[in-house]
Amino acid sequence: MQFADTNIPVFFSEYGCNNVKPRTFTNVPVLYGDQMSVLSGGLVYEYTQESDEYGLVAINSSKEVTLMQDYQYLKEQYAKIDMSALTSVNETAEKQETTACASSLITESTFISNWDLPKRPKGGDDLVTSGVTSAPSGAITSVTATDMPATVHNYTGAEVTGLALVQLGCADSNAPGLAATYSGGEQTCSYATSTGTSAKSSSSSSAGNSVSPFVGADFQALALIGSVLAAFLGGVMIL
Repeated sequence: MQFADTNIPVFFSEYGCNNVKPRTFTNVPVLYGDQMSVLSGGLVYEYTQESDEYGLVAINSSKEVTLMQDYQYLKEQYAKIDMSALTSVNETAEKQETTACASSLITESTFISNWDLPKRPKGGDDLVTSGVTSAPSGAITSVTATDMPATVHNYTGAEVTGLALVQLGCADSNAPGLAATYSGGEQTCSYATSTGTSAKSSSSSSAGNSVSPFVGADFQALALIGSVLAAFLGGVMIL
């Protein structure tokens, strides 16, 4: 196969053809099964329902959301994944040697094989070595609004209750069904943060399972809807 000998993860960037509806996602067991030796999973297309009808979740308004039938089928397929097998070390991939870069590896005529880099423009060296003076930088903030602020229904019209954003500890990773039993404690997390001209490490304390009431404007509610419901794509919130 084309990617059988690669030493970097290769994943299916978009899957979920909608020529046949509803989508039952029977390709999930193949992508994540023990017979898959090339692809490292994939990304379902797509989160919100748009005019092209690939969506899993219909955001009717900032206060009303519908989990579509495709969402239910995807949830059921994710629940079948053998997580212990999936997260075990792939010995075949581990033994692959790192490929040395060479223009001879480029065989497609439409790919550029000339690797000569252009000369850096004036001032470029200073930017590389010194950075940008007084550049704006982001910050790590604590999440306090974790309750679902909108009314959520499944595809049959029944209301889905008990939804909340579960915050994982720094050392934990997402997995199907994890949110229902997760109980993380206080952890100190280290992050690399930019100050414009240099980077430094900062620490913050993060509660693994913190839930608090949510009060806010509609645009804040919509943002939380996206973060809570989109989290299932990573395996945190399988309802």
